[in-house]
Amino acid sequence: MHAYHVLHTAPSPSAPINLTFTPGGVLNNSITLTWLPPQHPNGVVQFYQLRLSSSDGVTFVNTSDNTTTAVLSLNSALVSQKINLTPGKQYNISVRAYAATFGPFSTQLSVWTPDGEGTYRTLLFVSKSIT
Repeated sequence: MHAYHVLHTAPSPSAPINLTFTPGGVLNNSITLTWLPPQHPNGVVQFYQLRLSSSDGVTFVNTSDNTTTAVLSLNSALVSQKINLTPGKQYNISVRAYAATFGPFSTQLSVWTPDGEGTYRTLLFVSKSIT
């Protein structure tokens, strides 16, 4: 008699939706990211992972829980990790959920950080998903 074990891979959550940002801070030196949870979480979303890419490279940052808001600041803290964003630089930002596995990244949001004068120069919404 043979014993067989069947492993089932849990389906991953769908991508979070409606990733948006709002400039803020006393000196207009931060942005608040918000998004909606996946339409199909396929389990309980435990946390989210932000992907920030720029000409300096790619950084991944996990939220500490399943909150759907994160604050990025110039030379300040992002979620629970120190991230120094550079003034006057374009960042492409997306987010994905983690339940039992990671799901796909959301539609990418491209943002120029303030160029030192406290204003965001350009907003560009890119309509493609990053996987």
